[in-house]
Amino acid sequence: MNSDVVIIGAGVLGVSLAYHLGERGVRCHVVEKEILPGFHASGRNAGMFRQLYRHPQLSEWAEQSRLNWTPEIKKSFFQETGSLIVGRETPSHHEHLFEQRTITTPSGDAMPAVYTSTDGLLDSPSYLQFLHAQCKSDTTKFSFSCQVESLKHQDGLWQIRCTDGQQFQTGTLVNAAGAWLNSFFVDEHEELRADARAFARHLFVVEGW
Repeated sequence: MNSDVVIIGAGVLGVSLAYHLGERGVRCHVVEKEILPGFHASGRNAGMFRQLYRHPQLSEWAEQSRLNWTPEIKKSFFQETGSLIVGRETPSHHEHLFEQRTITTPSGDAMPAVYTSTDGLLDSPSYLQFLHAQCKSDTTKFSFSCQVESLKHQDGLWQIRCTDGQQFQTGTLVNAAGAWLNSFFVDEHEELRADARAFARHLFVVEGW
């Protein structure tokens, strides 16, 4: 199968990219090893949205994302709660977003904290399903239960082979496989492996909370 762009991974990054490219008439094919989009982190996270970062570019991206959400997204998927991050000082960038505060601990100690009124909670699983449903069928295709087995670059084209026998060909390949981003590179493309490792945080909720 031939497409302008093949995207590996149907998490929020892969689906969002496919949606926006499809809106511009770019033919995309999204390959996903699970049976539905957002099966892992994108569909199972707490959805905490914050704009406080030490690096100004990260704060800028977060703020621009919030400002560019459509009214439908804000109404249906986002709850503006504000956030209070303890033990931090207001950064020297994006001062309009942050308010420096001080909190007092039970032992009477004073601690700095940064309050951001426009932070909140994004319903990540519902938002992802919404994006998936909005993808145009004439430009964007999805192949689920389709695990990439190997990649090969030849004559300016990527050849993607999956374990179920499906094969894809494209000039542009996007790796949006999350924790599995290095799992399908064969030895001849060792240089494409990212210096990354899977990392997880677990939230345990005890009875009574």
